Amino acid sequence: ELFDLLLQYRGNLLDFADGGHLKALLGVEYHYLEFKTSGTVTATSPAHDRSEGFWKQELPLPSLGLRAELPLSSGVRLYRDAFGFRAIKWNSLRSEGGTIYLSQDNFEADLAVNVRVSRAVSFDVGYRFNYLFMDETSPEDGNTILFRDHGIFFGIRLSF
Repeated sequence: ELFDLLLQYRGNLLDFADGGHLKALLGVEYHYLEFKTSGTVTATSPAHDRSEGFWKQELPLPSLGLRAELPLSSGVRLYRDAFGFRAIKWNSLRSEGGTIYLSQDNFEADLAVNVRVSRAVSFDVGYRFNYLFMDETSPEDGNTILFRDHGIFFGIRLSF
């Protein structure tokens, strides 16, 4: 199970003559990840779990990036954005045989078209690349996972 919660502010940095914009992206992102496997745990394994709740040691982390928007027509915009953050050995404020330290790399990039159907609702379709690396270490345990994906996406955007 994996999902992201992202709260993001977009502020204008530069306006282009054709109506386009360059925007700063500032936000906070939280990743919920529960990793499960099936099968038999070996008798020599120090733990007998077949799952790992990465979300238990996860922290809401800053998210920084840029977004470029170009109008294609009234209500239709092409955009390109990229954002992410890198945390190196942050104290997760949790303990498992000692302090759990979190290191994480997160990067996401989109190239898409946004079609506005009303003041509050719009649709996005485009291509997305996502990279997430999480490493949690403590004197008792260590967990590392790398998640990379890319492909076509569709989204519904609500603005308020």
